[in-house]
Amino acid sequence: MYFIAFGVLFTWYPWILGLTTIWGILTFDLLFLATFVVFVVVAFVIVRALEKRPNFGKAELDELRREDDILLQATAFSQAALWIYLNLLPNTEYITLFKWVIPSTAILFYSVRAYAKMKDNNKWRYGSMFILTLIIGISLYFVIRTSLQTQFTGFVRIDNVDVTFPLLGVNFSLILF
Repeated sequence: MYFIAFGVLFTWYPWILGLTTIWGILTFDLLFLATFVVFVVVAFVIVRALEKRPNFGKAELDELRREDDILLQATAFSQAALWIYLNLLPNTEYITLFKWVIPSTAILFYSVRAYAKMKDNNKWRYGSMFILTLIIGISLYFVIRTSLQTQFTGFVRIDNVDVTFPLLGVNFSLILF
């Protein structure tokens, strides 16, 4: 099963991007693995730094309730601001996709976190944090993609195909999951 998934990822995806030579596909795969390793190392360093903090432990009930309120308000505000930004950009398939994904994940987070707050259940709070990580990753990738696209278009070219943002996008999604 994993062999099929890796085969699709390492051969079919570069082919879809427009890489038609064996050398182009291999180069894309090596760059993909290198950027993936960089993302994993950075995530590992951040997690290790957070684990070493002395205040990293159980929270009191009052603190959890304040955290619930702040996260619910901040997520709604930030996703609304991103939605307004999306509507100011010219419509493309990419923008339309994000117009559906961003509010959908925000509503999912809001529902799960509100349920956790009502039931005072930490299991649902942890689930909502996973969704929040997904929201932050999607939003960060979108902002990077839209704001830096003009500066970094063509930064990584293989067989005259720009693969800069597909490399970043696939690695962002793999790191989040």
